[in-house]
Amino acid sequence: MPLALSRPDGGPARWGPGDLEAGAKLRFVEEDEEGGWRPQVGVFPIVTLPTGSEARGLGEGAATVFLPLWLQKGVGSWTVYGGAGWRTALRKGASGAWFGGAVVQRHLGPVLLGVELFHETGAEGEAGTTRGGVGAVWDVGEKVHLLGAVRRSLAGAAAPDAYLGLLLTP
Repeated sequence: MPLALSRPDGGPARWGPGDLEAGAKLRFVEEDEEGGWRPQVGVFPIVTLPTGSEARGLGEGAATVFLPLWLQKGVGSWTVYGGAGWRTALRKGASGAWFGGAVVQRHLGPVLLGVELFHETGAEGEAGTTRGGVGAVWDVGEKVHLLGAVRRSLAGAAAPDAYLGLLLTP
């Protein structure tokens, strides 16, 4: 269950349950073995459920759907992936927005470091935003992983954000 933190316009910090996200990566083209040119190709549909309080700035207030097409290619300890997709809220009158971006990652032992750049067009009369960020995944153990990222706006009015998570794998 996600924990969200919001501090709108320098006001008091608010925290509590955030929106719950569920998705599945479905790969339909396999990447060529080392030295080949063909990338992986797949979709990664995501549904976000409105479990956070919109009034407190901790959630969207409506379920959202994100439908992207992703390409990914690995070369040694480097991985590059990116794609484009469409995001919309599941509420009456929602117009949706287009999203595109790319990530470059490198494995350094038990740590995966990455940088990202992405753009989202404005939805429902809002301005679009271009953002950049850095992130890492640290494999604490075979089944325990710490995730973290920091992003900021490069163009547009989006506020900076950060993410810290714990991933447990089977």
